[in-house]
Amino acid sequence: MAADSRIVGKPWTVLGDFNQTLTHSDSSVSLNPNTDLLTRLFRDCLLYSELVDLTYRGCSFTWWNKQTSNPIAKKLDRILVNEDWHHKFPSSFGYFGQPDFSDHSPCCITLNLIVQRHRKAFRFQNFLLLDPNFAPMVADQWLSINIVGSAMFRIAKKLKALKGCIRAFSRDNYSDLEKRVNDAHAEVLQLQQQLLSAPPSTVADLEKAANEKWQTLLQAEESFSVRGLE
Repeated sequence: MAADSRIVGKPWTVLGDFNQTLTHSDSSVSLNPNTDLLTRLFRDCLLYSELVDLTYRGCSFTWWNKQTSNPIAKKLDRILVNEDWHHKFPSSFGYFGQPDFSDHSPCCITLNLIVQRHRKAFRFQNFLLLDPNFAPMVADQWLSINIVGSAMFRIAKKLKALKGCIRAFSRDNYSDLEKRVNDAHAEVLQLQQQLLSAPPSTVADLEKAANEKWQTLLQAEESFSVRGLE
């Protein structure tokens, strides 16, 4: 589809209800850690079409089953764009509103042509390797992508697909580093105070985990600081 002469070199978008999740985080309930066939097919379709999610605001999930005893929410609606869209409308973003009378969120796109920004080049930060959740995330994404073609073609396509996952992981875990470091440090100090006041074993485990999290964020912040001085 992405190679169709009618759309090559042109910005385009596909949006609406796809009735299918793309990742495990697209559901409010725990799913089977193994990626099912429908999810793999959906991922392959987007990869083949060279479409990715447009940055959006509003609701994280776009559908729910409207049950009070067992409420389940999922992201079934998406706003997908190609690379040319990002170049043509770098400041555009999507919005998912409240369902109101429906069980799906309405969605729209704001082009925001007044303020233009340049798309940042992809950079891999070595400190991501220190995060224990990073390697499993990459492995899960890598193994779930099914590409047909030569070995070099498959590797190139998989690496391109991983860029969005790594960007999202960095944004979700390491954006606003200074505040995250301060909050993590404050949590460590609070747990240490509890530990030294009345030391139950559970607090010791929490303090250890909080300290490890703080050290990881601190190393990430220092890595950014060093890069900024180069």
